[in-house]
Amino acid sequence: MYLVDAHVHLHACFDPPEFLDAAGVNFSRLLHGLDLPEATPGMLLFTQSRGADAFGGLRPGHLRGWTIDETAEPVSLRASKDGQTLALIAGRQIVTEEGLEVLAYGAAGPFPDGEPIERAIERVLDAGGAPALPWGFGKWSGARGRVIRRIANDHARFPFLFFGDNAGRPALWSRPRLFGEVEQLRRAILPGTDPLPFRGELHKVGRLAFVANDGLSLTHPFQSFRTWLETCTATPQIQGEYESLSRFLHRQVAMQFRKRLGTA
Repeated sequence: MYLVDAHVHLHACFDPPEFLDAAGVNFSRLLHGLDLPEATPGMLLFTQSRGADAFGGLRPGHLRGWTIDETAEPVSLRASKDGQTLALIAGRQIVTEEGLEVLAYGAAGPFPDGEPIERAIERVLDAGGAPALPWGFGKWSGARGRVIRRIANDHARFPFLFFGDNAGRPALWSRPRLFGEVEQLRRAILPGTDPLPFRGELHKVGRLAFVANDGLSLTHPFQSFRTWLETCTATPQIQGEYESLSRFLHRQVAMQFRKRLGTA
């Protein structure tokens, strides 16, 4: 088994060694709750926005206590420290014409923003990646909610497609109704932390994850994960915590302010 945070951003304001430390600490806490060994690996699925290349900036070598090693595939790295191992997987976050997002796991891109969602998903698949549509506040209702339903029902065109939950969703809120609809279609919901570009958000990485109950190849981590995904037709076991309502509101106000300044 291993733990996976399926929505990770290493923002420019984050210190990379501290970012890895936070992931290690949070994964260790989750492993304790699951009664799994401390040496159980973790996986971080990078979902970088256009213009960001934090994954590309990580190089084999030593990073303040962490050892970064290449793997046998170009889209992954292996980080280790004090007996703990993290698989780091390249990926992208694509903004579609409809104002929705497509996550490209294991595909470094580049991918253009602003295309119809079907075309964005196809680009990820053509690149050998695994596509996921993440939940976002206010984005899965109305016309965009109908788009999500249409895509989820299109098994003929998109048999290999996933959906995402977000640690920033308030814990007190009821689970989005669309999650249940998607799951009835034998589609899995994969959660991630989705840290925002604020210094304090660094410590969220690894706070919410799911259990991949198959072997992880440390030489081909993404390919072994992708192989497991091909059999994943139900939401896996989730461990961790969601946001408090006050913290959620604070984050939303901060992001709106950032957008008004043109820095989001």
